[in-house]
Amino acid sequence: MRIAIAADLHLKGVDLNETRRQLQDLIGSSKDCELLVLCGDIFDRPSIGDEYASTGAIAEVAIEAVASFAEHGRVVMVPGNHDYAGSGAADALHVFDRMKDVDILREPEKFAYGDLRITAVPWMWSGGLDPSLLDGIDLLFGHIRTGGALMGRHINYETKVGDWTISRAQLDNCTAKHIALGDFHGRQDLTGRGGYVGALRQVTFGEEGNPQGFEIYDTDTEQAMWVELSQCPTHRTVVLQPGEEIPQKGVAEKLRVRYLSIPDTDEVRELESRGVVVQHMIQQDERVQRAEIPEGAINDRRELIRLWAKTLGKDERVDRMIEVYE
Repeated sequence: MRIAIAADLHLKGVDLNETRRQLQDLIGSSKDCELLVLCGDIFDRPSIGDEYASTGAIAEVAIEAVASFAEHGRVVMVPGNHDYAGSGAADALHVFDRMKDVDILREPEKFAYGDLRITAVPWMWSGGLDPSLLDGIDLLFGHIRTGGALMGRHINYETKVGDWTISRAQLDNCTAKHIALGDFHGRQDLTGRGGYVGALRQVTFGEEGNPQGFEIYDTDTEQAMWVELSQCPTHRTVVLQPGEEIPQKGVAEKLRVRYLSIPDTDEVRELESRGVVVQHMIQQDERVQRAEIPEGAINDRRELIRLWAKTLGKDERVDRMIEVYE
């Protein structure tokens, strides 16, 4: 069996036409899959609509794509944190409730699809994950956070009170042959059997360089294949001095120019008229504090963490940082 898996669609009005084409490419590239799994954050906000497009216009794009896949397969999805309005409120995924061959799973649960045993984990705020849900399964998917995973290009997630999380130990001990999670947009394998599947599209400049697309998991070979899609804009940042040549902006690209000193006003206006984001980088004095490195510490990551914390007066964070490192 081949399963198409996507996460973090973040449908919104500002680039709705591009996202529609991205979804059409997803459906066209997954015609030989019999199951489509959507790992949360289908919409960018629980109200669906925004200042660029109505609720109906944005919902129509999602419904159109889901209905197209459901003509030959089944769709299962879970709400993500962006799909929820809050405790006790209806989530955005209710727009799919009456659709044929579409299942929205709003509680952690284990279910069967043919010979396949699957656990689905939606975003939640209370309770805990029953350990039995992670035992005897073939596929784990959901919208959930886990400590140490990259939540940004250089930022590792530290577990916070109020976040819906799964521990690394739970992931490691889970019997699933493949794991596909949504929430953090960078594609990353946490277990050797999968992890964060990666987002359908880049949402901000903070996701510059991230792949955008979806994966296809083959239950027979137990292999996952990434399918890159190119209809939604990618993000690119260039750093220049005022007056330097501006690179050409791609058709499906959002370009940001960061000037090292104050640029000419006319130059800024011309760039902004072309849809370029312009920023001025304020120079700051660099403050350097030197530390004596004990012999042998340079090759011991834990000792370097302790030394860093001591130098900056952040001893209270040492244990937590070492835990995240581990």
